[in-house]
Order: sequence, then C-alpha cells, then structure tokens
Amino acid sequence: MGLLLASVAVTLVVQGAPPAAQAGGISGIVVEESTHLGVAGARVVVGPADESSAPPDRVPETTTDAEGRYAFSNIAPGHYRLAAHKEGFALPVNETALPLIDLVAGEGVTNVVVTVRRAGVVSGTVLSPSGEPVVNATVSALLKRLDVVGGPANAPDRAATAAPDGPPILMPLGSGTTDARGEFRIDNLPAGDYVVAALADPADARSSGAGTTYYPGTTDEAAADAVGVQTGRVTAHVDVRLATVQTYQVSGVVVDAAGAPVGDATVILMPDIRNDASLTSLFTGAHRSVQADANGVFVITGIPAGAYIIESPTADDSTFGATSRSVVIDGGGRPLAGRQRTDAALGPETIAITITGADVSDIRLIVKKP
Repeated sequence: MGLLLASVAVTLVVQGAPPAAQAGGISGIVVEESTHLGVAGARVVVGPADESSAPPDRVPETTTDAEGRYAFSNIAPGHYRLAAHKEGFALPVNETALPLIDLVAGEGVTNVVVTVRRAGVVSGTVLSPSGEPVVNATVSALLKRLDVVGGPANAPDRAATAAPDGPPILMPLGSGTTDARGEFRIDNLPAGDYVVAALADPADARSSGAGTTYYPGTTDEAAADAVGVQTGRVTAHVDVRLATVQTYQVSGVVVDAAGAPVGDATVILMPDIRNDASLTSLFTGAHRSVQADANGVFVITGIPAGAYIIESPTADDSTFGATSRSVVIDGGGRPLAGRQRTDAALGPETIAITITGADVSDIRLIVKKP
C-alpha cells in the first residue's frame, strides 16, 4: 500500500500498459466528504491492495473532469485501492478508508466513489531563545498515531483487539520554513493531533545552541503539547520558542584506501534512524554538510547529543545514503525502520557515532578516491 500512498505525492515513470485482452476498467467519481459534491481536477491513482496483486510497471493515474468523474482502462486483473488528492485536501493516511476494488479479467467496475476531506493548516511563529524571530527555521508537523501489537499486520480485527505498545508513533505529514518574520504555515494536513517541531538554520547566529524544540518550547518530545488540527480549518498561533541545548563538535579526516588525505571532500552528518522506531529523528534531528580542507580535515560544530551517521560520498557512489535514509511504511502507515538496529548494515564510506557528553574527534573516513 505504501506504493499507492507515495504515488499521490510523487509522479512515477509511465511504462507499457498490460495486454488489452486481460485488462479491465475502473470508473467513478471523487467527492468532498462534507458536501458530497464532485471535486474537479483531483489526481486519482490505482495501486495494489495486497501482495497477491503484483505491483504494475506503472501506477495508473488520471485527473477528474469538471464534475469530479474519472475513468481508467487497461488495468490488469487484481485487488486494488484507489486514492485521490488535490491541493487543499488532505493526503490519505489510512488505507482501510480507501475504496477496495476486485477487478476481474476483461470486466469493469463502475461508480466507485473516492471521498476526500478538506485539509487543515497549522501556522505560527518560531522565536529564538532571546525572543527574536528566527528566519529559515524548519518546522515539521508530526501526526500522533498509536502503535499497536497483538496479531498479524493484515488481520481484519487487529486494530480492535491489539493492545497499545509504547508511546505514539509520530508520522511526519508536512513541513514548512519560516519567513523573514519568523512565521510559518503548513498546509494539506489531515485532521488529528500533532506534535510540532522546530529546528533553526545552523547558519542563524541568533539561534546558536538551540536544538530541536517541540511546541511550545521543550526539547523533550514527550512533554510537547498536542496541536489539534481540524478539517478545513487553520490552527493558528502555534508559536515555538527555541530552547537551548548543549552541543558538541565532531571532527576527523577523510582519506583514501592508501591513507592519503582526500582534500575538499564533502562530509555529511545525519541522524542514525536504525534504532529509532518512530523515525522522529530523521525529520527533527541535526543534519549538517561541510567540506573538508585541502588536507582532508573536517570539523562539524553545534551537534546535540544523539546517534548519528557520518558519510563522505564520492561522485560514483550510487549507494550513498541508501541505508541511513531507508524508510519502510507498513499498510497502516507505521514506520518499520529501526526495530532492530543490527538488521541494517552500514554502507561504504559510512561511520556511526554516538555523542553523549563530549566532543567526538579523530574520526577517520576512508573513501574511494575520486
């Protein structure tokens, strides 16, 4: 199902259609939940509903007409779900709310109604620890969803019978950047309770020492106030005052396999998500990119305590970041990455570090020489 939901936001390359003899059709209408009126110009996509329906070479998509109607042809037999999206409407986050289609070879399914909801909005201001507006701060809206256990992931009664397992999963559904007045706006959010996190631009000297801060002004994710978002409404005045945290320095040298310094190499630091079941750090943790000097020496400053990945990509390194940035979402919208740290091996030119109460130095990154 992740393929379907992802396709709402990302256009995929269109390849060949299935043979007409085996194909069927799907048609219907996209309507707004509150008015039941057709939604013109909505993007509609078709994706496999289960593993028995192999993903097609492409994700079929179309756009609704002036009355909100859509039609697909040349769809291979199988089990599918339909999703629709348009600017100003919320992206779907629960696959069970999407229409389920059982398409038989050579037949068609008509009058399939896809319901969409008006999106909510969060707006506010980010202030420095001293109370000044913060420019270019990144603000993320993370939907609070209760993680559950208790049965197979595909069991129909799983949600009804499973018991809560730990704190809520935080699912990132939107982000924004503050303007010259420190103001931000995050659109297209489904209704629900959110945690809002702000992270200052490392180049902003006024926010020096400020770490990821959760509304209204805490560095403790569990202590953050919930921000309620309602369908079609703006939740305003979500003002975050950045909190200062102890930061540290990470330094080392980039060398080739022979031990010779690699001058001017790019060094990137990012959160290590392999041990973060909620993936919160991927969106709220420190991210830095610096350039080593002519002797391969690099210094990264202003990094809060935590677990990180350090990499130095080369021009021909097609696997750069593949492990550290891999995110797998299950059918219920829950992230699976990080359940077992040892499951994800580090790629080449990559080192994992943990910052506790001191600077980390003498890192030696061995890379392929460009």
